[in-house]
Amino acid sequence: MRAFFFAALLGLAPMALATPEGVEIQYMDSHGRQPSPASEWFSARAMEGPYHRVVVCDAPALEDHGHDAPGKVILVVDDAVYGGISGSLSTFQTDLEGEGYSVEVWQVSGGTAEDIRSDLQDEYNAGGLDGAILIGDIPAGWQDNGYGEYPVDLFLMDMDGTWTDSDGDGLYESNSGEDPEIWVGRLTPTYITAGSSVALLNNYFAKNHAYRMGTLSLPDRALAYEEAFTGLTGYLDDLYDDVTTKNDPSSTNADDFKAELMNGYEWVHLISHSSPWGSSFHDGAPPEGGGTFDYFEVNPLDPHALFYVLNCCSNGRWTEVDNLANGYIWCETYGLAALAQTKVDYTNDFQEYYTSLAGGSNLGDAYRAWLANNLYKEDGAVLFGDPTLKPHGQSIGAAGIGEGGSPAGTDLWLSDPITDGLHSQGRADTYYDPSSGQVFATCGTSEDRRANILATRSDSDSWAEPVVVCYHEYWDWHPTVGGDGQGQVWIAWQSMRNNHETYDIFLSSWNGSSWEAADQLTSGDPFEVEPSMDGGGGHAWLVWQKWENTDTNIEGTMWTGSEWTTIETISGQDGAERHPDVAYGGGRYGLVYQAMRDGDWVVAFRDAPDSGPFGSEEIISPASGEQRYPRIDSDGAYFWATWQNGEGEILCARETSGGWESPVVVSGADVGCRPDVEAVSPSEATVCWSQGSSAIRAAEYGGSNWTGPYSALTGDAVDDASLVADGSGTLWALYGKRGADLQWDLWAGTPDPTGVAEAGTAPAGRLSLGLVGRNPFHGSIGIEVQAPGRADLGIYDVTGRLVSSHRVDPGVFNWNAAAAGGSIPAGVYYARVECGDRAASVRMVKLP
Repeated sequence: MRAFFFAALLGLAPMALATPEGVEIQYMDSHGRQPSPASEWFSARAMEGPYHRVVVCDAPALEDHGHDAPGKVILVVDDAVYGGISGSLSTFQTDLEGEGYSVEVWQVSGGTAEDIRSDLQDEYNAGGLDGAILIGDIPAGWQDNGYGEYPVDLFLMDMDGTWTDSDGDGLYESNSGEDPEIWVGRLTPTYITAGSSVALLNNYFAKNHAYRMGTLSLPDRALAYEEAFTGLTGYLDDLYDDVTTKNDPSSTNADDFKAELMNGYEWVHLISHSSPWGSSFHDGAPPEGGGTFDYFEVNPLDPHALFYVLNCCSNGRWTEVDNLANGYIWCETYGLAALAQTKVDYTNDFQEYYTSLAGGSNLGDAYRAWLANNLYKEDGAVLFGDPTLKPHGQSIGAAGIGEGGSPAGTDLWLSDPITDGLHSQGRADTYYDPSSGQVFATCGTSEDRRANILATRSDSDSWAEPVVVCYHEYWDWHPTVGGDGQGQVWIAWQSMRNNHETYDIFLSSWNGSSWEAADQLTSGDPFEVEPSMDGGGGHAWLVWQKWENTDTNIEGTMWTGSEWTTIETISGQDGAERHPDVAYGGGRYGLVYQAMRDGDWVVAFRDAPDSGPFGSEEIISPASGEQRYPRIDSDGAYFWATWQNGEGEILCARETSGGWESPVVVSGADVGCRPDVEAVSPSEATVCWSQGSSAIRAAEYGGSNWTGPYSALTGDAVDDASLVADGSGTLWALYGKRGADLQWDLWAGTPDPTGVAEAGTAPAGRLSLGLVGRNPFHGSIGIEVQAPGRADLGIYDVTGRLVSSHRVDPGVFNWNAAAAGGSIPAGVYYARVECGDRAASVRMVKLP
């Protein structure tokens, strides 16, 4: 696919209005990424084992299947998700049967697309088969016919054609008689990181049922958004009387497109230069281009649209992690179907698609009719969602399931913005430098264009004005910050600055007042990405994921106190290793990463003494269940690790003198993703994670048990948080939050018992709280109150529940937890004092 990338860089000539069909839309990715080769996908599929199918539910015989009557639909369900979605499947099946379809359910595991196609051919030859809906990680055919390697669901739609793989590499070079006889729809959230596959599927089927029942709807109108090749959405007028068309080169840009997605359209047709992960707007303001709408913006935005046509190069390549076109249907409230391409796209007016839909066809029949007439250029088309749906739902001109926003409840943490309008992009990293007493933070930013690295720091009182680190024209991404504990602090990141075909690791050091010029640590063809760094005692480790051909390993280098050592492979087993995170504590290093072992993703751990190297691998997670995105921290003696599993549960395990304890599910009934952990001491730790797109949830360990989860930080849209504790033990969470302008800023949050910040005019005199004696404590603890007069003191648990209240005088108040209205369990508590309209708080940990 590299040829398409260079075509995108070179093919920037002005485009005429009403460009004819058959003209290629160039591949364009704002971060310079390239699609993964087919061989990587084949390797992962091979670990699934041989094909196995169980017919869970036979379809009843069709008594009279006329040309226009509903026929048989087969639900092909991945065994890995079947148990978790069986209730939703039952409702979906009932809905389909209520519309006249004969429904058969297959539970499948392992195997290849050829196995699935053979069984579908048997059903087709028996008569009456309309199509199949692929639910979960169901394999696809792959093709390489001059347009690169790409997955083709057409292979599963063609019931009588001949497909040729002359060299036996799994890629079909040619085919004949490939007209689609059936339609296929795909519900594959496997490579979407917004939540577990089970949770995303259950939510999709809930939306699907609501749409069928008329309780989920949007205004009966369409948006035609033409960033390129204008004049090719005209047939959309056949389907909708109300069509808004936007094609002015000076105003079609990413910000405007996002704004339009919130205006409420049942149907959206976008023509844009794109990649698997984003849609780029080459025209538009500013002169450098109109920006990119990336996958990571979709879920938080929750676009107010139900159906999409995405005339966007490679936008439908669902085998890539966090694919944009696939992502549209996994939003919380809206999104039911999207038609896109897995390869380089071509302009097309979609005449057959819109004409068929206007005549009353469902999405699947219209898709099949359109594809049959456009196979030469559009054979990489994929339909995400349920093909049995039809547009023109219960048009009430307003949303039917609510408008999103912050979840109910009160935040227990205070928060403040660090940036304002810098287009920060969340997923921050943090580091406490004991030498200077400062907390350093870094994240990505598109300031002033493309992708750069942003940095700030705090003295525990205020955050410094953020600055761009080592500005460069091309893609700087995924930063990490760390140090040696003795004043040396670095930021490392992946960049394309010296090689536009791959990523290398770059490093910048802090000189006490500014960031130094970047040093390049790696070079060559491999992709070196997602670095992580930590250190202490004068040393540091920097690790990252190396992607070479189809293999992914963990590599790293150590700071000896005077130089970085020669790069070494830390983990290079046959199975893939990804997403490393490293932590320092107790004179040694801990490393966790996501590893493919025996066909399952697990969390692996290695440790190293202060002088290195890392030792043998230890699996600290369950051996199955899709364990992924681990993070690690040290409490000064031992390590704590957290990660998510395939069910969306957040787990945490801690190391003791006897080794790693069994992981604990700390998220309760929550469904979350991308957690982080901060361990202040062996008896005090916090884990936080993203829940949906509008909340950061947290749970706390207080010596013997976990309490929570609770709502720490919420907003219209928030991104994953990075936790760090400063020298006083104050906990900070650095995270991304979207503002009213739909742009992202970097925010800092810190715990507070009720989430109510100080406000208004204070009485004369100081108001503050402090602790007297040891914290954590056992039976009682002294709380020092400084106030201008008598004040109200409340003790709260981590859920915000008031445990006890007292009217106190300035001075030391002794809180006896054992006598505070019954048995008070071990855990984290907050004391909060109020006087007038001022308030102050302090955090306490009760031991058993």
